[in-house]
Amino acid sequence: MSLGTEIVYGIVSDSHQNPYNAALAMSTLVGLGAQALILNGDISEDTHFREELVFEGRNLVSKPTRQDRKGYYFDSARKWTSTILDTAVALGVPTYVQPGSHEHILGFGDVVEYYAKKHSNIIDTTKDPKIFGAFHQVVFLP
Repeated sequence: MSLGTEIVYGIVSDSHQNPYNAALAMSTLVGLGAQALILNGDISEDTHFREELVFEGRNLVSKPTRQDRKGYYFDSARKWTSTILDTAVALGVPTYVQPGSHEHILGFGDVVEYYAKKHSNIIDTTKDPKIFGAFHQVVFLP
């Protein structure tokens, strides 16, 4: 993607378990003059399945199956990613979305791809990994 001569980026990363703080940070950055956003990974991590473990004293007595945990993780990751991307769509500025080390492509990538196809201001950096400006270039390495 090619941008004008000067641009102010707002960078948000590592919100991990709080998509609402990420959304607030994005809104604040745009309010302070950011003309584009970079969501630099670890925005959809969800480890809440640990709360489903059941202990009696120090003994683990039940836990979700691996499949249950996967389903819970993917559903939550999709919901959290959607919450953040809904904010980006509402703000209307170009938003570059990159996975981090805590994103699983099955719980993150399909949501980003959907939003990127539907909204022109959402850019999936796994598909479009470079920004070319008149005086700068940005390369995303997931």
